[in-house]
Amino acid sequence: MTELEFELEFKKRKLQKRKQRRMELLIIGAHLGVVLVLLYWMFGIGMVHGRSMRPAYRDGDLFLYQRRLFQEPEYGDVVVIHRQDLERDIVKRIAGKPGDVIDLDDLGHLTRNGERAAETEILFGEQDRDDWITLPYTVPEGCYFVMGDNRNDSKDSRYWIHPYVSKDKILGKAVFRYWPITEMKTIK
Repeated sequence: MTELEFELEFKKRKLQKRKQRRMELLIIGAHLGVVLVLLYWMFGIGMVHGRSMRPAYRDGDLFLYQRRLFQEPEYGDVVVIHRQDLERDIVKRIAGKPGDVIDLDDLGHLTRNGERAAETEILFGEQDRDDWITLPYTVPEGCYFVMGDNRNDSKDSRYWIHPYVSKDKILGKAVFRYWPITEMKTIK
């Protein structure tokens, strides 16, 4: 092999390696793009605004929520709700499912279908009564009754003109709180 042939072979191999590296980067980039699209489609980032979810969640807490509800929300699930009348999405807890009969006492204790609901981490207190809802209230089909954990400081199903949230307005279920870091945890 002459020096010229050696040099040409060397350049050829160098070009092949560059082409192979470009192809590998392109494949990695395509995979990363697919993963990011799937993550965006499946998860969103939510933020708690105000004091309505205290003591479990505080103003400014950040969390991931599963965007698509592949199964029905359960009692106690923390959900992100799209409200067209507000300039942001809100965070509340599922208190009633379709067909449930909801009742509340003067301190905000929940009775569902004639039985007192077992609730933890709820701040009860004197309730302001509005004329928007007549209790007991039956949740319509395809809808949910939602409440904040801070019962005397939460504008929720008890105070809305339509005291229910249709399933299509529920953007997703909170699954992981990541801020503040000291309280990072999976949300049940």
